[in-house]
Amino acid sequence: MAKHLLIHAQPMLSHCLQKARHTMTTSTRLVLLAGTLAIAVVTASCSNVGPASTPSPTVCDDVSSDAGGCTTERYDYVGTTCDEVAVEWGVFMDQLVLSVINGPQSVNNEARSSRLRQVIGIAAIDLDQHLESLNPPVNCDIEVVLARGEQAFSDELRAAVGAAMYDGNPAVTYEEWLNDVRSVLGVLEG
Repeated sequence: MAKHLLIHAQPMLSHCLQKARHTMTTSTRLVLLAGTLAIAVVTASCSNVGPASTPSPTVCDDVSSDAGGCTTERYDYVGTTCDEVAVEWGVFMDQLVLSVINGPQSVNNEARSSRLRQVIGIAAIDLDQHLESLNPPVNCDIEVVLARGEQAFSDELRAAVGAAMYDGNPAVTYEEWLNDVRSVLGVLEG
């Protein structure tokens, strides 16, 4: 777009400069200078020069970086049945949730509760993508996955996750947290 603008604007400015060279007033020169500077700014802002022009990824493995897709640990499932994948999901969820619970209160200005939501979403997306990638794709009942995966949740997770869910304000029960996980998984089922 900037190159297109520059290609069409440059001849016009040159023509204006040649035509008005002998009768240019100070205000005309200022207008032409402002136009030239505007074109230069547009061109510079769209050029690929220097390290600032390489943006950080905004989507990693189909997950927005705002949702943790580029920073949250990802998991490659190997199971091929609902039962195998559910067990893997439970073990992975336990590790992710405990890393948030036992980690700092805030990371990059994101509270523990926000990071907890991210890891739940990432684990669910990774689970769904794996099930879809199987040949043929496998459809698992979310309640079965949750029940089987929950067996891998540690006592530490069960005892501490309620306080982390809303950063302790208010603290909720493990069952309330589990219902939240169920709702995230339910989005994938529909």
